[in-house]
Amino acid sequence: MRKLLTLLAFSALLVAPRAFAQSQANPFDPCAQFPKQYVGINISSATTTRLVALNANAPIYVCGGVLNQVNGTGSLKLEYGTGATCGTGTTALTGPLYASTVASGTTNVVLTASKTTGTYAVAPTGTSLCAVSTGTIQQSGWLSYVQSPNVTAASFFDPCSQYPMSVAPINFSAATGAQLIAGVSSANIYVCGMYYQDAGRATTANTGQFSYGTGSVCATGTTNIGGVITGGLTAGANATTIDVPPASTMFTVPMGDALCLTPTQTSTITGYVDYVQR
Repeated sequence: MRKLLTLLAFSALLVAPRAFAQSQANPFDPCAQFPKQYVGINISSATTTRLVALNANAPIYVCGGVLNQVNGTGSLKLEYGTGATCGTGTTALTGPLYASTVASGTTNVVLTASKTTGTYAVAPTGTSLCAVSTGTIQQSGWLSYVQSPNVTAASFFDPCSQYPMSVAPINFSAATGAQLIAGVSSANIYVCGMYYQDAGRATTANTGQFSYGTGSVCATGTTNIGGVITGGLTAGANATTIDVPPASTMFTVPMGDALCLTPTQTSTITGYVDYVQR
């Protein structure tokens, strides 16, 4: 009997790790674990815009994002479904995010993924992610997401969660663009976080456009990262502040390209960008 009990106990030890492994088959939040993709938001009309196309074999995990809305009557919400504008099987992921109607103001919404968790919403396998906008105000920004991640050993982790970060200052007082981070031919730029503050302007509101490309102002191969970030019309009131703590990748600049910012007016834009370049 003692031998039989010993054998049964030993067999249980052999089986237990397998059962534990099965229960832990998917223990990670994809937004905490994998490299991110991003999609820009640049909408100025009442419409439905497909942000991320469906994949028949993978969900869309929304990890974070920034939304800057000019004051006025308008809103934006996220939904999923099938078809060119998510028109079939439409399901809301958020309620409408309304812009401020206070004159000369802006509304800024920030979703930030942490280093350990981060998924805010999921569009199921076989559905697209869409944005539904109302009004004619400018709504700008970007969303980071995971869909069908590349899980090779070289790219398994989000670089912003894995490696030490560097910082680049933002300091503008004229309508002249400049590089924030110089490009390197053998490395991407992973933007992990930022603090962006527009002091406001009493006449025409300032805007700042993030972009990437080559040259001193990214003038060659220019690709805008979302729409323009708009400041307020209250001079000196820091009307627009976007604070994204560094945790995971917001957007990625391809190898060889620099990251630039281009203002349109003379109000002060200051802050910094946290990044990993690898």
